[in-house]
Amino acid sequence: MFGALAVCQEGPGPKTSLFSSTNADISLTVRQTDSAAADCEVTAIRRDYDPKVLVAQIQRLGQELGSEIRGLRVDTKEVGTAKPQTFVKAAFGAFGLFDPVTGASGLQAVARAFCGAEGSNAVRALSVTFLGFAPTSKTLRTFSSDKVLVEGRFNENPVFVEYVVALLTQNAEEIVIPKVYEAPAPPEKVAPTSGGLPPLVWVSLVVAAVALGALVYFAMLGSGSRRR
Repeated sequence: MFGALAVCQEGPGPKTSLFSSTNADISLTVRQTDSAAADCEVTAIRRDYDPKVLVAQIQRLGQELGSEIRGLRVDTKEVGTAKPQTFVKAAFGAFGLFDPVTGASGLQAVARAFCGAEGSNAVRALSVTFLGFAPTSKTLRTFSSDKVLVEGRFNENPVFVEYVVALLTQNAEEIVIPKVYEAPAPPEKVAPTSGGLPPLVWVSLVVAAVALGALVYFAMLGSGSRRR
C-alpha cells in the first residue's frame, strides 16, 4: 500500500531517507487492541534519560491527544557493572494515536509531547511504530517543513506502519503535522483565448471607424460649399 502512496503523495518530504540518516532518541510502539485504547510502549534509547521527564512527556501526550493516559508504568534498567548506565521504559494505554478506518495518525501530538526537554533529555528524533495497523490511501507517507521532517514505510508481514520524525525545533507550538495526506490544491484554470481581438476592442474599432467616416463626410461638404 505504501508503495502506491509513495507515487500518489508527491508532496513535500525529506530529500534523504530519515531511516538511514537519523538516530532516534525515543522509540514509541503502538499496538492495536480489541478496545478503543491502544497499548503503548516508550523506550528512551538515549542512556541515562530522566524518568521524571519521560513521565511528564507521556502526560503531555495525553493532553495533545485530548484523552487520558491509562495505566502508566515506568521501569528503569541498569546495564553494565563498572559504570552502569540507566535505560528507561514506560508502558501505558492511549486513545487517538491511529485511526484504522481513515488512516489518520497522531504524529503531531507525539512530536509536540516529546520536544522541549533540555540537556541530555532533549529529543531530536523519534521512531514511531503502529503495530497491526495497515495504511489507507489517506495515511501520511512523508511530510517536511522548516520545523519537522516525517517519513513513513509499511511492512506487510507482520503488518505495521513505521515512522521516523525529526524535530528541527524544540518549540511545540511550531510543530504542525497533518493527520492525513492532504493533496495540494489544483492550479486555477485560465480560460483559453481564440487568438483574436477581444470584443471590447472590436467595438472600439467600429466606433472609431464610424467617427472617422463622419469626419470625412463633413470635410467633403465643407470643401464643396467653398467651391460654390
